[in-house]
Amino acid sequence: TVPYFFTGRRIEFNGQPCLVGMGVDITARKQAEQELRRAQASLDVVLENLREGLIIADADGKLFRWNAAALRMYGFNEAKHSQVHLAALRHVFELSGIDGGVLPPDEWPFARVLRGETVAGMELRIRRRTDGWERIFSYAGAQVSHPEGQTISFLTVQDITERKQAELGLREIQGQLEAVVENLRAGLVIADPDATLLRWNPASLRMLGFEDVVEGRRRQREFDRIFELLTLDGAPLPPEQWPLARTRRGEDIQDLELRVRRAGEDWERIISYSGRRVAYAGDQLLAFLTMLDITEQKQSEMALKVLNQTLKLEVSVRTAELESALARAEAADRLKSAFLATMSHELRTPLNSIIGFTGIVLQGLAGPLNEEQTKQLGMVRGSARHLLELINDVLDISKIEAGQLAIRAEPFDLTASLERVAGLVKPMVAQKGLTLVADFPPGLGEMVGDRRRVEQILLNLLNNATKFTEHGNVRFTARLAADDQTAPDTAARTSVRLSVADTGIGIRPEDLAALFQPFRQLDTGLTRQHEGTGLGLAICRRLAELMGGHISVHSQWQHGSEFTVVLPLHQTKTHPCDATSS
Repeated sequence: TVPYFFTGRRIEFNGQPCLVGMGVDITARKQAEQELRRAQASLDVVLENLREGLIIADADGKLFRWNAAALRMYGFNEAKHSQVHLAALRHVFELSGIDGGVLPPDEWPFARVLRGETVAGMELRIRRRTDGWERIFSYAGAQVSHPEGQTISFLTVQDITERKQAELGLREIQGQLEAVVENLRAGLVIADPDATLLRWNPASLRMLGFEDVVEGRRRQREFDRIFELLTLDGAPLPPEQWPLARTRRGEDIQDLELRVRRAGEDWERIISYSGRRVAYAGDQLLAFLTMLDITEQKQSEMALKVLNQTLKLEVSVRTAELESALARAEAADRLKSAFLATMSHELRTPLNSIIGFTGIVLQGLAGPLNEEQTKQLGMVRGSARHLLELINDVLDISKIEAGQLAIRAEPFDLTASLERVAGLVKPMVAQKGLTLVADFPPGLGEMVGDRRRVEQILLNLLNNATKFTEHGNVRFTARLAADDQTAPDTAARTSVRLSVADTGIGIRPEDLAALFQPFRQLDTGLTRQHEGTGLGLAICRRLAELMGGHISVHSQWQHGSEFTVVLPLHQTKTHPCDATSS
């Protein structure tokens, strides 16, 4: 089949209607048109699939061709935008330089190309006026002549926003790194494997006495002639053992302390080196060193070492003296305690005789007494009894400190013991016009311990409560405390909680710390009205601890106090007093 192009007309010939025509073989033209369409289709495929944007305009500025990438870059999504005129874009977009400054429309890349200028690598910010949308584009373009004489302008566009942001981030990181390196207190030296110096930071230059980077680089080549490196003991190091040489060979250095001397000068510093060789950019190698000037630190360490040695010698001498003094003091303390225990015991014998014979005389067994004699002998007996109480307290504390007080562990009726104590103090409480409230629940049962010492603690607490209470009552209570942990280092066990509360003068918070110390009486108005040694509460506390318990106090000034003794119901064994337990 051959394509022809026919032309013809109808005519009359010899009286007959005829068709006269001419046919032209257009095979070559059809082939050319087909090739043109094929070439145009190929060009369209290429242009539409370019990653770069392409915009083509005629001499009048009509943008008659946008490829798909260009439409996407400018935010267009319809083919109709491909026929927009350049002037219309000026109302939609705004172009500015990378660092700011709005570009006038006659300086836009396409305007310059339309004037016949060539644009290459022109980077601009483009912002959409309606919503502030912004990107960074790189433009390149020129004006070319069509074979038929027409002039066509074209522009390629690349979206480099992410690249620019990455470059900006990289510059920011580099700036931060530069600022850190330049302001490091530690010295930093960087060199490539052939020892060509790449970088000194200011701290490293100052440590080695260099004035600036240029001088530092110049002197690096002759560093081994300027300086000497030695160990801390003074042994010189050959250049191949210097820190930078070792890191160049791939050795890791950590806190290598060396003496650095300037040859021919009276200049020396002690510097600590650390460093290693690292790889970057694939197979590139770099050696670096950090330096710390530790001269003053080493001098201080040496001075401290000498001082420590001196102090050790002085401490050793002083310790020997103190141990000797302590031994003498302990011996004297034991002698004192033994002396007090002996003397207290010896004093009790005549005092008991005085009290006994005074009682006989007061009963009239040796003859009748007048009123004044009775009064005087009563004062003698009262003073003797008070003195006996004081001596008993001194004897108890002396025995405790001398380790001679034994605590028994024997079963006794707890309720009966508590009632006996209450009966002993009841007359004294009534004499002061107070009320004794005794609250003992049934079923307290039997207690295994030292009955005499338990009663001694309670009598002391009740006497004190009565002594320092002018109005109100004294409350004496007992409760079983199941699984009460009496001390931090003891196991949980069943205990009895014995409390003595009063409505007396109370104790100031600042006086509580001194309450259980021996020979200490709190300076209150009522205290001065009653004589005593200040040993009662100290003895109570130590007796409670010897029996495996403890004593505590809760008090409010001018509102009364409450002393609580917690003791195990079953003391496991008898044991002598341990003076260190208190």
